[in-house]
Amino acid sequence: MAAQADIQEGLQADGLCVIFGMEYDTPEGDFLVFGPGDDLPKGLHAEELLRLVKEKNGVAVGAHPCRAGRKLDPSLVSRGLCGIVESVNGRNRHHENHQVRELAAHYNLVQCGGSDAHRLDELGKTATRFSLPIKNRQDLIDALRKGACSPVRLKS
Repeated sequence: MAAQADIQEGLQADGLCVIFGMEYDTPEGDFLVFGPGDDLPKGLHAEELLRLVKEKNGVAVGAHPCRAGRKLDPSLVSRGLCGIVESVNGRNRHHENHQVRELAAHYNLVQCGGSDAHRLDELGKTATRFSLPIKNRQDLIDALRKGACSPVRLKS
């Protein structure tokens, strides 16, 4: 979130759209949060985080929900609290991504993709394709809520 001091969010002159978000870790799993960020208290449990993000008109995506050691609590999905998941993650093992896709199909979840890049050579392995134009944060939030997206594996 510190990058906000150096980079302007939104559509850049070269056509790149920069949108700030954050990964928020809870004891019940990790979430990619778009919307509120700086003002979220630290140490929230997932249910409280999801409630706050919704109240602030943001969106939370269950990050790598079937990754060994960092799984999303399945009750968050079964109770309808988490309806968007990262079903293709560049750092997941193949079987972990497969498990997420099965979970998403069972619960009719919105699916997106993410590189989860920690190094430059990991960038661009996966992405999210949107069927609506994304020019700002609100466009991204709206598209995710509408399910106007799909995960894409770009390179291995």
